[in-house]
Amino acid sequence: MLNRIRQARADLTEAERRVADWVLENPDSAVETTLALLAAAAGTSEPTVVRFCRVMGCSGFTDFKLKLARSLAAASTYVRSDIRPDDQAPEIIAKVTDQTISGLLRTRDNLSPQSVESSVLMLRRARQVLFCGVGASGVVALDAQHKFFRLGLLCTAHRDIPTIIQASAILGPRDCLVAVSNQGRSESLLEAVGLAHRNGASTIAVTAASSPLAQAAEIALTVEVQEDAQTDTPMNSRLAHLMVLDVVQVRLALSLGAGAAQRLRTTKEVLQARSSF
Repeated sequence: MLNRIRQARADLTEAERRVADWVLENPDSAVETTLALLAAAAGTSEPTVVRFCRVMGCSGFTDFKLKLARSLAAASTYVRSDIRPDDQAPEIIAKVTDQTISGLLRTRDNLSPQSVESSVLMLRRARQVLFCGVGASGVVALDAQHKFFRLGLLCTAHRDIPTIIQASAILGPRDCLVAVSNQGRSESLLEAVGLAHRNGASTIAVTAASSPLAQAAEIALTVEVQEDAQTDTPMNSRLAHLMVLDVVQVRLALSLGAGAAQRLRTTKEVLQARSSF
């Protein structure tokens, strides 16, 4: 939650920024204070505090305090600790697990419900969905294609840059591009989003909030996790991206109703029938 406040601060009104600054300076006190006291401490009004909470993706002041408390508890429980060259299996198990849990909890608290709902509406309208990513993000794209097609969506996933560019160039107004990137600075993915927009296709990004990709896409499902600088490939961000797309897939399945549920049952039944051969 604190990361979300920092990222959103520049887009807030002057009065809302005073609320943001007070919370950032006094996060523990913000969890315990009342609406009236916070407004007075920030030099603003109670409606401004409530408006600030809603900008942060919360339903109101109480919901804001609950999410802030959860994020503070997660940060204190799972402290990031880099892997050391002399670490043995017990230390590696603890550190990797704690980092993963911390990243997922942070993603849970920061993921915007409005962005999830908007993504679901966009995907429901899509004639076809193109998932794309490079490297570890390409694996996430493939996983998404594997899950979403079972709902009856026409889905494809691409991991190599030439194919991503070509596929983006032939998308149409009823299509949707979902680009996955940890840092969101890939020139190729930015080009793909631009090509999709040029042809009237809709775009969703799963990426860092402050990244160029988040700014380029119509909807950004933002993920902010800490990575161990000594690892060769992204670990925590990959798992967080998988979780975010799982959330969207479940919400989409529920919104589609009985038809989606029947398709999921059918896919399981045909696999079970084959296993008996």
